Amino acid sequence: HDITERKASEKLIHKKNQELINSRKAALSIMQDANILRKKAENTLMELDSANNKIHLILNSAAEGIFGVDKNGKCTFCNRASLKLLKYKNENELIGQNIHEKIHSKYVDGSHFPEEICKMTLTLKTGKKASVTNEVLWRSDGTSFYAEYWSYPIFENKKLTGAVITFIDISKRKKTEIEIVKAKNKAEEATQVKSSFLANMSHEIRTPMNAILGFTEILSGCISDPIQLDYIESINSSGKILLNLINDILDLSKIEAGKMELQVAPVNISAMLNEIIKMFEIKTIQKGVKFIPDISLNSIKNILIDELRLSQVLINLINNAIKFTDTGFVKLTVKLTKQSKQNADLFIAIEDTGIGIPKKDHKQILEAFSQTEDIDSKKYKGTGLGLAISKEFIEKMGGNLELKSTSNVGSKFYFTLKNIAISEKQAIEKMEVSIIPETIRFKSSKILIVDDVKLNHDLITGYLKQYDLQLFHAFDGKQGIKSAIEIIPDIIFLDIRMPVMGGFTALEKIKIIDEIKDIPVIAFTASSYKTEKEEVLSAGFNNYLIKPCKLIELISLLIEFLPYDQKTIEEFETVTNIELTQLRIPEFAITEFSKDFKTQVLPIWEKVNERRSQKLVSELSTVLKDLGEKYSSRNCTEFGTQLKMANNSFNVEKTEVLLELLRELIADHKI
Repeated sequence: HDITERKASEKLIHKKNQELINSRKAALSIMQDANILRKKAENTLMELDSANNKIHLILNSAAEGIFGVDKNGKCTFCNRASLKLLKYKNENELIGQNIHEKIHSKYVDGSHFPEEICKMTLTLKTGKKASVTNEVLWRSDGTSFYAEYWSYPIFENKKLTGAVITFIDISKRKKTEIEIVKAKNKAEEATQVKSSFLANMSHEIRTPMNAILGFTEILSGCISDPIQLDYIESINSSGKILLNLINDILDLSKIEAGKMELQVAPVNISAMLNEIIKMFEIKTIQKGVKFIPDISLNSIKNILIDELRLSQVLINLINNAIKFTDTGFVKLTVKLTKQSKQNADLFIAIEDTGIGIPKKDHKQILEAFSQTEDIDSKKYKGTGLGLAISKEFIEKMGGNLELKSTSNVGSKFYFTLKNIAISEKQAIEKMEVSIIPETIRFKSSKILIVDDVKLNHDLITGYLKQYDLQLFHAFDGKQGIKSAIEIIPDIIFLDIRMPVMGGFTALEKIKIIDEIKDIPVIAFTASSYKTEKEEVLSAGFNNYLIKPCKLIELISLLIEFLPYDQKTIEEFETVTNIELTQLRIPEFAITEFSKDFKTQVLPIWEKVNERRSQKLVSELSTVLKDLGEKYSSRNCTEFGTQLKMANNSFNVEKTEVLLELLRELIADHKI
């Protein structure tokens, strides 16, 4: 047989078998791969289930409410905390629901909250995360709570697909905040009531103090009996102590209320210190204590600082040092250190050789109403406010009051005010208070006094009785306006607080009446608050006069608005170089003059020698002037006038020269 076809068939069969074997192998391989993939898929699914379980566990363990939304704002998942906070039983009540409409569509008052401004919705539109610190979310039972929430966008393949929102209930915190605000408002109301009370108290106390101090000043010029003058001096000094106490209490209350504001301006530091030094020179001479100024300003003239508060601190500290020092010295040290072109540190120290302060009292002594327990309170009188107020002022200016002290050795109070600006602007030079009221001669003028307290009328009348002035009186704003229209005064003193019509209302009406709208109006007020002073000036008053006022303050104000002339300077030349022969008083030869000199001048002279008091020197000058006028002695009159002028202007050197000349004069005549 021909086997060619059989071999070809066998070859083909073998090939097909081989292909079948290969196909079976491939199928087996595919089946193996499929099993592997199936196992991998099963493992992946198991891992995904585990991850989902972990995610759900984490989400459900969180204290914050967490839910997801799709790009349409519909809920896709929520955790247990969100269900609990929103009071839903299960997630099916939220999933698929529009979250804004479900929990966020109303304000706390129930009015509609637009979806367009909802931060959750804005995250879905902008793809930016957002946070809200205080908005209302609504529960399933219709109640609401304040919530803080954060909204985070979700991206898949850079495409925004939804957002996750987390939120917390801040109702307790909100309640606490509301309570804090209420407490703050109550505290502010209490502070306002306290401030109003203190302002009223200041007004009510200053009104009688105005009369006490004013009338003692008038009486001291009318009385020559030494014993009666002593009584007047006691009333006057006690009144000043009361007034200082009132001012200290008001300062302390303003500090506590946080209403103490610094008024920083260019200050001539040398001039300010010289004024303070002059103020205390007489006091230390009287006490037999040496006053040592140690000033080093490195040619700096003007600095930016609150002059009033710094002066008050220095006066308080120096007063204390003198009060508690009977022998030795009181030293004032002022230095500018760490100086540059723009600023410098201002170091100030007040040192004394007084009774000192025990170490245990160092902290307590700087507190209000505190004094060391070991001091004699009857000998060293005081309220204990000066140091506390000084400490607060210094801290307000950026310093810290420090103390070094040893009992029976002395004390040193010191502080540094850092980075005090050096001013290129010149400080406004103060006008020296050099006028002597007796030298002023007003031209005939009309003054209208509008005040509901008769004592205030009587006081101004007493002050001005020696001048060519017509005084008219009204006791409330309504009467004042009527009187002003009738008499057309040259100046009006208008009290701020009065019945029927107060000062501010009266001023408004005055300024719209053509006949009287241009008359200068002076606010006559018992308030020392800076805010009321500013209010007075901004209301349109031309100036203000604070009760209690002194004669020199009243005259200084009147000469701003009324026509006057003054005795020439030649009549009141300085007497530093006066020869003793120029003061020979020929009237000593007259028995009556010598007798009056002995009975009227010498008793006060002896007191002046014992105790240098500005008041006593003033009384001495008045008695000498009166004696000179009585016996037509120009020398005696001029001497009394010069002594009064030197004393009033705090010219210690000139006052001492005059008193030494008087001593020689008395010795020369063997009186």
